[in-house]
Amino acid sequence: MTPKRAQLREVHLHRAGPRHVPAPAAAGARMPRLIAGPADAADILARLKIAVIGAGSIGGRLAKVLAHQQPQTLWVVDPKAYKAESCLTHDLPPGEVMRGAKAPHVARQVKAISPATRVLACVGGLEQLPLPAMSEADFWVIATDNLAVEMEAGVRAMRLGIPLLQAAVHGESLVAQVRLYANKDGTGPCPACSWGALEFDLLNRQVEFSCAGQAAEPGLGRVVAPPTRSLAALCALAADLAALRLFRRALGLGEAADDTLEEFSGYAARATRAPLRRNPDCRCEHQRLARRPSPRPLAACTPAELASLAGFAGASGVVSLLVDDFCWIESGVCHCPELASLGRFAPANGRRLWRCPTCRAPIHPHPLRRHWETPLPLFGAAAHRPLGRLGAAGARWVVARHEEQGALITDMEKEPTA
Repeated sequence: MTPKRAQLREVHLHRAGPRHVPAPAAAGARMPRLIAGPADAADILARLKIAVIGAGSIGGRLAKVLAHQQPQTLWVVDPKAYKAESCLTHDLPPGEVMRGAKAPHVARQVKAISPATRVLACVGGLEQLPLPAMSEADFWVIATDNLAVEMEAGVRAMRLGIPLLQAAVHGESLVAQVRLYANKDGTGPCPACSWGALEFDLLNRQVEFSCAGQAAEPGLGRVVAPPTRSLAALCALAADLAALRLFRRALGLGEAADDTLEEFSGYAARATRAPLRRNPDCRCEHQRLARRPSPRPLAACTPAELASLAGFAGASGVVSLLVDDFCWIESGVCHCPELASLGRFAPANGRRLWRCPTCRAPIHPHPLRRHWETPLPLFGAAAHRPLGRLGAAGARWVVARHEEQGALITDMEKEPTA
């Protein structure tokens, strides 16, 4: 079952009544002349598009630190709401009360700091957003205590070729860490490359970590970790280190530090750096998707044409298609003794039923004839019919794969992501 979809919503400033609004500050008014840095550093930072995934103790502050450089676009994604303990570690302006969802609250603060920045918030998980969401970003930054989100961010960022930063703390040892995954191709490391059997076992049980690095008590279903056990200063340090790491990468400052872990120990007052390497036995997919715009609306394209557009025409081996939030239904079950042939797309989260022309009973999709990712041969003659006539008129994107290669095809007439 696919997760319920979430939406990115743009945030605007709402002013009650007429009031004096000061003129916006110039982006480079306080920018220092960085040693060996570009002369247009302020302009480079102002053109950045950055996604912050996790708006808690680290991510919430990080988003606001980034806003001071007036980036072009900033996304804030977090499904959670504030708790009573949040005031102990979260960055909160004086006079504000923490209540409700974190993402829009932080997004409004970002917009207040940088009114010129396009700010979008999502009260939902990354896995609830469509694959092309935030694909225009120059950087993704994750600051979360959820293993599933870390894995999802790693896989998606690698598919899209977006550099991924991960900021974290370990409260007991006063350690702040920032990892940078360059994602130049599909051969580099991902967050799950450093996981062992324990992390994957916890992931399978949907256990969330606290920022102290401790797992919650095991149980059935999703287990939520206790509130972050760390000092607010350590969380702020991790956020600031992540921001500096991002600025260094964007401006080409210092030596190259792609695919590395940088760590600061509060006890020893010492910083260290270590390389991040791909684990050849990593259980996650390591694949970079090529970007392909659709020459016309996807609803008018056939599965065979899309495979050809991806560069897989005549390829030996199996080519498969993943069509937005649609599943391919080969056949279904009604009151007839034989399976009813369908050969149609249906929304993956929907419960669409067809009616059998023979017995007049509803046709329920057969669970073994329902495909999220569909090999091209399964389409049969339908491979040469447009998606719109096959039930996927609303498709905004398609992923075509062949062995280790893949392509993301987006509909230029639809907005697959905010």
